[in-house]
Amino acid sequence: MVQQRSEDPLIRWSACVDTEADLDPVPVALRTWSGLDFWAYWCSDMLAPPLASTVSSVMSLGFTARETIPIVFFGFCICSGAITLTAKMGATYNIPFPVIVRSVFGMYGSYVAIVIRAFVAAMWTAILCVQAGGFLQNCIEAIWPSFKNFPNHLSADAGITSAGLLCFFLYWIGQTILALMPIKKLRILFLVKGIIVPPTFLALFLWGVIVTKGGGPYVTGKAELTSSYMNTAYSALTGLNVIIGLFSSMAVNIPDFARFSKNGFAGYHQFFALPIIGTLGALTPIFVTSASKYLWGEFIWYMPDVIGNFDSRAAKFFTGFSFMLATIGNQIAAGTYPFSNDVSGLYPKYINIFRATIFISVFCVVCTPWNIIKNAAGLLAFLSGYSCFMGPMAGTMVCDYYLIKKRKLNIHELYKDRGIYWYDYGVNWRAFASLIIGFAPLLPGFAKSIDNTLEIGGAWKIYTFAWLYGFFTSILIHYVICTYVSPPTSASVEVAVYPAQRGDVSSLDGVEVEYSEKAGIQAREKEVSPVSVDQVVDRDILTQEKSNTYVSPREGSAVEDYAKLRGPSLLKKTLGLQNHRHARYIGASADLEPLIINNAAFDRRAEHALPSGILRSVSDVDTFLMQNDLDTQNQSEESSDLDLIEGIVAPHGFALIKLYFRIMHPNFPILHKKVFLEKYQRSHREFSPPLLAAVYMLALNWWSFGVDLAHLPKPNQRELERLASKTIGDVVCRPKLSTVQAGLLLLQRPTGDPWGFTAQMVAVGHQLGLHLDCSSWKIPKWERGLRKRLAWALYMQEKWASLVYGRPPLISRSNWAVQAVAPDDFPENATDEDEEEGSSEVEKGRKLFTEMISLTEILGEILKRFFSLKARSEFKQSEMLSMHKVLEKAKPIQLRLKKWFSSLPSCLQMESKKIRKLSSNGYLHLAYFTVEITLHRAIVGSLSPTITTDQSLVNVCRSAAKARLTAAMGFVDSLKPELLQSFWYFASRANFTIIGAFAGLLCATSSNREEAKFYRDKLEEYHWMLKVSSKGTDFMESAVTALNATMKLLDQGGLGSKHWQVEGGGEEASEQPLPEGSAEHDQLASASGWCLQDFENPNALADLMEGITGPFLDKEALHMERLPFFVSDEASSVQPTFGTPEADDMSNGGGYEGTEIASCSVSAASGARRSEDLPYGNFM
Repeated sequence: MVQQRSEDPLIRWSACVDTEADLDPVPVALRTWSGLDFWAYWCSDMLAPPLASTVSSVMSLGFTARETIPIVFFGFCICSGAITLTAKMGATYNIPFPVIVRSVFGMYGSYVAIVIRAFVAAMWTAILCVQAGGFLQNCIEAIWPSFKNFPNHLSADAGITSAGLLCFFLYWIGQTILALMPIKKLRILFLVKGIIVPPTFLALFLWGVIVTKGGGPYVTGKAELTSSYMNTAYSALTGLNVIIGLFSSMAVNIPDFARFSKNGFAGYHQFFALPIIGTLGALTPIFVTSASKYLWGEFIWYMPDVIGNFDSRAAKFFTGFSFMLATIGNQIAAGTYPFSNDVSGLYPKYINIFRATIFISVFCVVCTPWNIIKNAAGLLAFLSGYSCFMGPMAGTMVCDYYLIKKRKLNIHELYKDRGIYWYDYGVNWRAFASLIIGFAPLLPGFAKSIDNTLEIGGAWKIYTFAWLYGFFTSILIHYVICTYVSPPTSASVEVAVYPAQRGDVSSLDGVEVEYSEKAGIQAREKEVSPVSVDQVVDRDILTQEKSNTYVSPREGSAVEDYAKLRGPSLLKKTLGLQNHRHARYIGASADLEPLIINNAAFDRRAEHALPSGILRSVSDVDTFLMQNDLDTQNQSEESSDLDLIEGIVAPHGFALIKLYFRIMHPNFPILHKKVFLEKYQRSHREFSPPLLAAVYMLALNWWSFGVDLAHLPKPNQRELERLASKTIGDVVCRPKLSTVQAGLLLLQRPTGDPWGFTAQMVAVGHQLGLHLDCSSWKIPKWERGLRKRLAWALYMQEKWASLVYGRPPLISRSNWAVQAVAPDDFPENATDEDEEEGSSEVEKGRKLFTEMISLTEILGEILKRFFSLKARSEFKQSEMLSMHKVLEKAKPIQLRLKKWFSSLPSCLQMESKKIRKLSSNGYLHLAYFTVEITLHRAIVGSLSPTITTDQSLVNVCRSAAKARLTAAMGFVDSLKPELLQSFWYFASRANFTIIGAFAGLLCATSSNREEAKFYRDKLEEYHWMLKVSSKGTDFMESAVTALNATMKLLDQGGLGSKHWQVEGGGEEASEQPLPEGSAEHDQLASASGWCLQDFENPNALADLMEGITGPFLDKEALHMERLPFFVSDEASSVQPTFGTPEADDMSNGGGYEGTEIASCSVSAASGARRSEDLPYGNFM
């Protein structure tokens, strides 16, 4: 077995370092117990000396067979019900008792339950050692009768003789050797025991019937109660409690055995096995006890003593041997193995089954168990005593699993440190409250059972039915606490996560391979080793030690129909991820009339067959037509394409998938992690080829972040790209959610015609109904969340592609009904976070994705208001009012941007980071600056040199634009490696370019050459900034290449644009404002609603500037003395010269860290107000 790294914190909850994973889910290959095996087990476990001793103890209360048999039957019926309920837990999740109780009591709280159960198991093991030693003594005396005269050197009150002690140690050595064998190899012992022991019980029963001539006094007589303080009813309850107590510990730890069940139904056989086998088996001790009174004149309850009185040496030997064999099996099944398995859960790193078995073997000697069973009363007190602890524990487990968690557990979380079952400091106080309330009232009765002279009033009465009281009281208390007082919502899961099921193991060249989520994939010849579910160790699909040898991909056919898949699956009711079927949405105006569709007779699966396919109704108004993938384009080649893709990355497929979900998925959650892994566990052939290729292709970007991958050569990424491009064209003909997922992932590395491909994905999304509100659809909840995330990801792709490629948007709000994403739409949370170095933060990624959606909605509004054909036409038609119309429309959008930025969660701020964690906050902030700059591009583009009311307003707008540029450049300069190495959204490469292009725009629209040179210098500075940061970041390299073209165009046209030059001589001149009182001026003021006199109020001007410049204007800093912009000589009497301190202040303004833009004083030009009336702002 591959050893774990010693520093792995998950070792505490999983396998030992140097042994098999004793606590991990049982691999499929080892789940071999059928219903017959459970019958054999209970036959072996019940037809044993403990049953005889227990029934005899009940008879010691004064009952005859007529009272004892009903007590035994109903006791085992009650016990079998509890055992069946708890066995179902182990059979369903294939995990042992120490792991199951973690979900109930908490990761550390489970230690208490384990210790209680382990103590009971240890005591049982010790007691059975004494009994088995007596049977061995019977065998020896049958062979060598002189052994009866073995000298005794022990006192009479020692509880054992020297011969008995010798036989005890001889048996102890033999059973220790057998107990050290793996439990799966003792199956033969249980079968042999099941063959030999029942005939022995039958023979003893017949002997008792014959000797007593029909039963004797304990069969045909009347009950004579022996208790001095209990009447018949309380004595009967005590007997019932004793019978339940015999196997009450099994009602807690039966998952240790049920986990080996072939399926979840095999354990139901136990419900019938216990009362049938137990009641029939009880007839033997009843008649044997009666025979002892009839033959020897005394009541003998201890079976070794009964056998010791046999006259026949052969009968004594074979009976003693048979009972000794029965005791060995019973001791291992009910004592040694449960103890060893339980305590290994305390600290798996150091304690395993082997070491725990050694410990319990030593305990069997040092606890002197012969003192416990000196008489029947002692055994009676022991059996009743521990049942008062086992009942409340079983009740709490049953309530928590069936009533609180609804049988839904997350198998991975049971092995995770500080996962959802961590509760409060590793302890679930609710379970302990239920446990304590369940057994606390029983303690006085327990004390009286040990010392009968104690006076406790009537408290002993409740103790007579201790198990029943504890079981049902704990159920009630736990339900009330968890439902009404403090619901443990963090430990509840919507969809259960199971271990690998039958059919999840693929065969490759005679080697069985098992897959699990975090353990990777491990192969072993002939036998699949148990693998830790949550250990953080990367393993290859096949064991391949640092070799470049090609390993063929995993084989195994894909599931035909998820609805018919055996075992648990998230995909059984899926609509959009069917394997060999695709679903197309039937729109309101389609050829299939919706009103007619409503008349169809839908079955219980909401389906109705048509010649063209199958209708599936998901709501009262929404219906899909599901069609077979057969005969669609290249469908027959899909399996071979998938094999090629898997072969390119083999044997590193799972390692790359893990990289993807560690780094990229948290920031771009368009997949469902558990669904993806469930599919991969079965076969890579269940995927859409382009989706699998895209996941591998993107994960290769972080190849060096894989601990076991960094030193190996990377797979052929270009070949993956070729296969992805080829297969995506095939799958669009059979649209599924995986088609859009693949498309969005491939668009993160745009090649060819990204806009055309984006339009194709939007069309596929419409076919899948992604534009609809699926909140109330009759599909799995996880798929509703996935559809919402996928719809908004498609929306973002379309809007940003529209901006980047300058194309009209394809998605309109009038045909968009998708609800906003909510936390419940994201299946992962902070507890799913990978602690490995270089991983992304899950919770931060969820918030980042949500905020990016909100920002994209603002971008969509900007594109609609300023860059649509309709908007541009309106601006052109009213050229005189263009700037003012732009500013009017810009203000509310800028205020939305301000609100968006100010409400960003703290974890999304640029300064928020964790040590050795990657962060994608950079692409969100870059997108924010891009949206700001896009708005300012519209404003700057509207500033006409010939039609403007006031030069001061132009200067305000250009000053704000300068601030945006300077702040964006400061942001780019502040990027750190943990940001640059993380996932960047596809638009980021263009967004970096847009910042530089904006500098080029300001340069080209400068009013004079000095200003133009300033912006040209800024552009070159930015170009250099990107060049030095672009190493290893291909998105920056693309921006550098694009900026080269911008700079070349500026060189061809000069530093400034002819746009600002006047006719006649080509000399630069300032823009002249419209004279006040002129017809043009009045028309402009009337139409826009703006008047220069409005600016006399600083707050009014601040509101206007806030709408133009964004959330960084300091209203309190408004003074009428300084201007943060360039003005021409004709517009001002003071113009700073470049290179002077004043100009340096101006060029350094607006940094990302919050630097104030400096300005110079000016005097008013013709038609303008005095310099003290002109505004300035504090930007960033």
